[in-house]
Amino acid sequence: MEREQRYTPHHPGPAESPAQFGILVVDDNELTRRALKGILMRDERFSVVGEASNGASALESISALRPHLVCLDVVMPRMDGLSVLRKLREMQLSTAVVIVTGESTSDVVKQAREMGANGFVVKPFNAATVLNTIGSILRRTGFCTTCRQSHANDLACPPVWVTPP
Repeated sequence: MEREQRYTPHHPGPAESPAQFGILVVDDNELTRRALKGILMRDERFSVVGEASNGASALESISALRPHLVCLDVVMPRMDGLSVLRKLREMQLSTAVVIVTGESTSDVVKQAREMGANGFVVKPFNAATVLNTIGSILRRTGFCTTCRQSHANDLACPPVWVTPP
């Protein structure tokens, strides 16, 4: 039995890393968590702000870390991923959710969509699939990695003017 995993970041979290999109990785399998973190850390737009190995720890980590996006497995101990997604939406958090699972039945996909999942990645996955899925969420939500805000239109982030002293 794998021990419960909660991760406290050793580097600045999303609030302190202005050019990065903070991501929480949630999966009961340590190898899957490592693989996802390895893929995400290769992209300078992303910062892995934490990880959790079950649904209950995921909710605690989401509340504490306030990630922009959660990579969420479905089949986990203590609370499954769809229950985490449901609670997340009940809390009315704008956190994006990508379901990353081997449980890709039409019923699971339908439930995830109805509950507001932003994307779906089927295991086994590859780096391109993960990065393309998250990249498309960034584009759809209008998230700007320059100012860490969502823009209502396709305009680039407004320039920041610095006046010399």
